[in-house]
Amino acid sequence: MYKIAAGTTSNQKISYLKEILNEFEVEYEIIPNEVESGVDSQPMTSYETKQGSINRAQRALNNSNEADFGIGIEAGYILDNDRYSIFCWASIVDKQNNIFSAQSEIFKLPNFHNDILKNGGYLGDNVRNYLDIQTEGFKKVLANDMVERKPFIPIALRNVLHYYLNREEYI
Repeated sequence: MYKIAAGTTSNQKISYLKEILNEFEVEYEIIPNEVESGVDSQPMTSYETKQGSINRAQRALNNSNEADFGIGIEAGYILDNDRYSIFCWASIVDKQNNIFSAQSEIFKLPNFHNDILKNGGYLGDNVRNYLDIQTEGFKKVLANDMVERKPFIPIALRNVLHYYLNREEYI
């Protein structure tokens, strides 16, 4: 059984973590930790986003003596040719200070979200508004993915857990 110090208390992120661990048929106990990422609340580079996930994993592990490893999850944005994209980094830090990190795919944001970021706004304060104005099914799916950050978080979690659980293949 793995004791996992999660660098979050977000029900959404914990739910995604449980989903992946159950899929992998791993026995686990999750110890949620409210920790700071040490980066901007809306990271705007891949480097900053990855560092936030590592910081969360390390800080959660430091808070939980009984944990086997810490895991951190950080969503971020990147600008390319006047268009912002969303992605997620997930990182694991173990007691030997090995660091495993994985990134989700990068997905271009719809105009609604892109305009908020281009104007210096905080996306978290506005993201649900996009969902509220959608009437077509396929647009609601896109809007819900932006709110729930799915599949970005689960993909990053799945990949980093692959690396960690199969670490003899990667170290």
